[in-house]
Amino acid sequence: MQIYGNIPSFKGRASSVKDAQDICRKVRNSFPYVAYSKAALNNPEIVENNPKLLDYILKKNNQIKEYREDRKYIKNSLNFYKEILYSTEHAKIAPCYELSALTEMILRLNGIKNCAKASLVTNKGQKLNHCVTCVFPEKTTNPNKVIVIDSFLQDADFLPNMITKYKNQYKKFFKQPKKGEKIELEVRNPIPLNVKAKEYLSTKYPQLLFKHSLFHNKKN
Repeated sequence: MQIYGNIPSFKGRASSVKDAQDICRKVRNSFPYVAYSKAALNNPEIVENNPKLLDYILKKNNQIKEYREDRKYIKNSLNFYKEILYSTEHAKIAPCYELSALTEMILRLNGIKNCAKASLVTNKGQKLNHCVTCVFPEKTTNPNKVIVIDSFLQDADFLPNMITKYKNQYKKFFKQPKKGEKIELEVRNPIPLNVKAKEYLSTKYPQLLFKHSLFHNKKN
């Protein structure tokens, strides 16, 4: 499923976007990590002039490829999230896919079920090599109300606003669409948590739980 949108009204924006931005901070503060590609893009001269740092980034890049290959065969959602947590918490590796998975996990731990990871693509099907997390509105199918949480870039907003940011202030971080093409979201299969998985993760990582409801959601 691919979605796109137009600029929404300001009404209701403040609380929803604030919740989404709080999720970004929760990911960042709970698991200090190295977003190696982001570091390289922000400081290209430092990386190019430091062979040891460049070698470190390349090794991390190869390591994350190995982790992703291993995760392809994991069918249990709790084991999947455990592997994501390991690569972030212990190996300190957190590219956009891993961060989007962590974000989905935190949302689900806090009672948000209508969420999933999504890849940035063009309306022609070209992949833009970036992954985010989406929260979908429960009472409408209006794409303008979809909230995009980008824990890699530490930003969150309604879909149309994030697309504008991707075309402008964040354009250096990933592949850009060709002239005349639009950025859309290709939603990935959600990875829900059962009761046992929620209990395990909530006990082991209590810092991931919010004391208040998110996105006007009533916690059970």
